[in-house]
Amino acid sequence: MKVVLCTGDSHTQGQGQDTFSDPLNGEWPVKSYNLMSGSGLGFKRLLDTNSYVNLVRKYIEEKTGSKEEQVKVDFLKETKEITFDCRNYDMFLFTMAENIKETFVNIYTDGEFYRRICLYTDSPRWDDWSARDIRIDCSGKNEIKFICENGTIRFVDARRFKGSYAVVNCGIGSCDCKTFADLTLNKLIDDTTPYMFIAEAHTINDWLRGKNVEEYKKQLTDMLSTMIKNSEHTILLTVSPILGEKMRTGYDIYNTVDYYDNFITGSIEVGKYLKLPVADAYTEFLEMFSGLNEEQIKDFMYCDVWHVNSKGHRVYADKIIEQISDLIQ
Repeated sequence: MKVVLCTGDSHTQGQGQDTFSDPLNGEWPVKSYNLMSGSGLGFKRLLDTNSYVNLVRKYIEEKTGSKEEQVKVDFLKETKEITFDCRNYDMFLFTMAENIKETFVNIYTDGEFYRRICLYTDSPRWDDWSARDIRIDCSGKNEIKFICENGTIRFVDARRFKGSYAVVNCGIGSCDCKTFADLTLNKLIDDTTPYMFIAEAHTINDWLRGKNVEEYKKQLTDMLSTMIKNSEHTILLTVSPILGEKMRTGYDIYNTVDYYDNFITGSIEVGKYLKLPVADAYTEFLEMFSGLNEEQIKDFMYCDVWHVNSKGHRVYADKIIEQISDLIQ
């Protein structure tokens, strides 16, 4: 299968879209989402929201006849050995908890050794763990078995796929592009073998860190260059304008600080330098907001000063689809 990885921060996770379901807390659906960090959706990646990743997924599935389904796993339940029925599916994607202690796991398909993985992180995102996606190709197979050599296995999520394409949401809330590249990117490449990256520019979080634009551009270039090297296609997505104060001040460790809009301009410059297709949602938003004051803009398309609502997620999806429509066959 061709795996399309959607990477970024809380926008990718779906923050701002109007409704999402939260079965872990017994609520279905939840009609508000107030976590500024986006971490509430960071490991759930639910398929029934109207975030832009799910809208892109729906487009690709309808165009190619591909299908993704949720697989029931007990969230973070410790186990030593577990088997999954994979008949009539082409790929499974297991989101597993990496631990602060090394855990070695052997994976088998129909009794044949498939892969050995080490689940370990020295930079946990939640308590003592982080989420990691493991792809297993299983076309023509009957079962997938995990056997733990030491410690225990903990599953976060599981999905199964039929057809030619799988869309995977790899967003991390409150994450800048260097952090994403350092902590996650190489493992994603090794574990999912991506066909395409749809990459958010991480603009807001890099701006919030107090970086200057030139530093940001270098780190974004490094991240995107790794994606280009390890996939057939990489698409860069710019994110929305922000409301309220747009200048970061008080960062004495930096020689300069910059306006948010300069980070957007820097993102587009990096895309052009790397000769990437750019899904320029930022410019689309500016045109839509022409003639409106900030209060009108917020009522129209924002849930807070940084994140657009479901109408905004539709804009993101449409700009991405413009860039990928000829690449999805």
